[in-house]
Amino acid sequence: MPTLRRTIALIGGISLISGGLAAVTTSSALAAPDGSGLVISEVYGSGANAGSNYTHDFVELYNPTDAAISVAGWSVQYRSAAGTSATVTPLAGSVAANSHYLVTMGAGAEDAVPTPDATGSAAMSGANGVVLLVPSLTPITAQGDLKDDPTVVDTVGYGSTPTTFETVNTGVALTATTAAARSAGGTDTNHNANDFTEGAPGPVACGEACDPPPPTETEATIAEIQGTEGASELVGDVVTTRGVVTA
Repeated sequence: MPTLRRTIALIGGISLISGGLAAVTTSSALAAPDGSGLVISEVYGSGANAGSNYTHDFVELYNPTDAAISVAGWSVQYRSAAGTSATVTPLAGSVAANSHYLVTMGAGAEDAVPTPDATGSAAMSGANGVVLLVPSLTPITAQGDLKDDPTVVDTVGYGSTPTTFETVNTGVALTATTAAARSAGGTDTNHNANDFTEGAPGPVACGEACDPPPPTETEATIAEIQGTEGASELVGDVVTTRGVVTA
């Protein structure tokens, strides 16, 4: 879903809407074997291929924790099995506690998946490829075993030929009717072959539970809006003000 944006306008008697939204309370940012962070829970690359029941490739995330995790400024990145050039899909909002977050990729003519929480354009391979969950929009070019790479939250080398993975790739090339899926509880041992199994795809979206929270509405003086720090304390709020700008 698109990220909400607000433009600051300082005009007497007209509402002022500040840029960005307040971040939700989050749990630990990085995925970990102890279940304290987000994981990639399912990967499917045969959308719209012959024999497929789905018109979109997709990547599904899962939050196994009891607190929402913000993905504002994060991305899902796709690379070919042996490639270093990533297609970056920005994320927005948050992943609700114990919930999934669906990112659709390359598509056919019609929708045949739940309404996604984010959309991208990567044309994923239906058999072998690499998907990365990254806490930034910076393309990841590193190859090999990325389970300890601090710039990556989670990595899945799906299929039998990827050269980027966690410990090893999943080991079995996917088909038009199969996806690589993690266990329902989101178990992450940093070992793609152990963590993922091949089975029928089943995309799950988060929906309204993962939407960014609405901004707070308040009144403030120009001085209060400006604040004394590097950034206003009212960023993320809808602020109404009245005054004269002299400089």
